[in-house]
Amino acid sequence: MIVGGNNKKRKQSFEVKQQKKAAKRRANDSDVVPNCKSCHQPGHKSSRSPLCRNHNPSKAEVLYDNLGGGYTCFTRKVSFEDIVKPEHRPLLKQRVTEACAFMEQLKLHMCLFVNYYCINRRDAPPSAVFKQNFWYSVSQMIMGKRITTSAQIPNDLLPAWDAFRRIHPNALLRRGMPTGMVSCISEECVIIATCFTNAIVEEFEKRVKSFLYFILQNRFVLIQPKDIHAVVDKFAYPYVGRGFAEWPSKPFVNDDFKATVKRMCTPLQSLVVSPATLENMSANPQDYFLCLKQVSVAIEEQHSNHAMDVRRVPPPRAFALLPTPTIRWPTVSLSCDAISSFMRKPRRRGYNQQLQLYYDIFDFSKLGFERYGIKCRIQK
Repeated sequence: MIVGGNNKKRKQSFEVKQQKKAAKRRANDSDVVPNCKSCHQPGHKSSRSPLCRNHNPSKAEVLYDNLGGGYTCFTRKVSFEDIVKPEHRPLLKQRVTEACAFMEQLKLHMCLFVNYYCINRRDAPPSAVFKQNFWYSVSQMIMGKRITTSAQIPNDLLPAWDAFRRIHPNALLRRGMPTGMVSCISEECVIIATCFTNAIVEEFEKRVKSFLYFILQNRFVLIQPKDIHAVVDKFAYPYVGRGFAEWPSKPFVNDDFKATVKRMCTPLQSLVVSPATLENMSANPQDYFLCLKQVSVAIEEQHSNHAMDVRRVPPPRAFALLPTPTIRWPTVSLSCDAISSFMRKPRRRGYNQQLQLYYDIFDFSKLGFERYGIKCRIQK
């Protein structure tokens, strides 16, 4: 259940989602897998794995066992007063309001500091910036708490934090953390890490292509725009992205034209570590950060130096290199752990026990399933 704003995710095809998941899975599989916390056997991490002898079936596994693989999920939008049982409304509403207000400030402080940290580095940001554990450690640092997981903390992060605090004395969040925020912060860290990854993966091609078109069109003013687009699509961008580059059949290009285009694209190509495929960018987005940074700096210089020059092709719009912080209230995911903390109930393990907790708090009869012969009940 989501409570709060309405952040929208870009629509992606099934193939694109699978490629991104496969790349992240390969990157995670390269890490050393510790022994299971439940059965203490090697080969898996927790009881969520089917290999564990104490395995707790997930929601997807329970649905597959009961409904098979042909079911369809639907989302229903219901007001807070209709879905929450009357006896739980005051406390849950208070907890959610406190969580949203606190998360808005924490997220703002976190993003401002990490943007400062990444932009002021000479090198590309470390790969940890695009992982959940890094952001959870940053949240602890912002709240003035001891960092419990230091494996994802780069060596230069703490000096950068000290420098940031000297510039902005209010960077430390001195407000007390409301009850039940641990799971909310953990889930929000996943969202922020994904946003930082998507800022590179989903925008790299569009931003580099628009910049290449701008510099080539201003250099070769007598060539038609559609022909410049063809050069960018077939040669310039693949050349920068270390892919398969070929010259288009039209327009006719001579050796001087080819040499000039290559010379203009080489500075960006030198900043790309590996071929700019979707899988490579999803697995290692930090390898493409410096190229985007160079494009951003060049576009800002063009806006400053040629703001009113109508004789030139207008430069592309300046863009934020990393996700910009917002002061809007973020969404709060009411997971089972969050509800347990908010309502001061024992934590549940296993899908059926977690489902029982939802039935204790929420009134699902308001969804109207019984009109279609569907009984809302828990399997014992």
